[in-house]
Amino acid sequence: MAWNRGLVFPEGTRCQWYRVTKYRPNDAAQCPKPAGRAVGPLPIPLCDYHRAKAQTTGRNGEARQRWRESRRKEAEQHSVVYFVRRGDGAIKIGLTTNLTQRMDAFNHVHPVTLLGTMPGHREVERSLHARFAAHRLHGEWFTASPDLLAFIAEQQNRAA
Repeated sequence: MAWNRGLVFPEGTRCQWYRVTKYRPNDAAQCPKPAGRAVGPLPIPLCDYHRAKAQTTGRNGEARQRWRESRRKEAEQHSVVYFVRRGDGAIKIGLTTNLTQRMDAFNHVHPVTLLGTMPGHREVERSLHARFAAHRLHGEWFTASPDLLAFIAEQQNRAA
């Protein structure tokens, strides 16, 4: 989609900030200022103030980054690191926020056995991948080494 840089609206066109926000056009949401140039991929008439606000709080702006950060933190609170074993004995160290759905997805492809879980987030998963890197087969799959199996058993004993 092309950006409408420099598109000027006809004289008398009012700012239509309500089209960028979740609010409906009523007296409280309408801006009385005249529209300037268009910004972004949509030709929405905005005043200088709201054009600057759209550039800093839009899709790639600060508000979007704050929203992503809050979503990441929320996911970290509900995520678990899981250990599953497939038929050939390989063990996967993975991360999920919905263990039931993840196990269903695995079992549709090839049956796996859940060896255990532990609370954790992306950094915990990465540290485990680094810790057991010598036993990596590919990606997130590892050989069933004695130290990996001992670690899993230790985590399950802590949880019990």
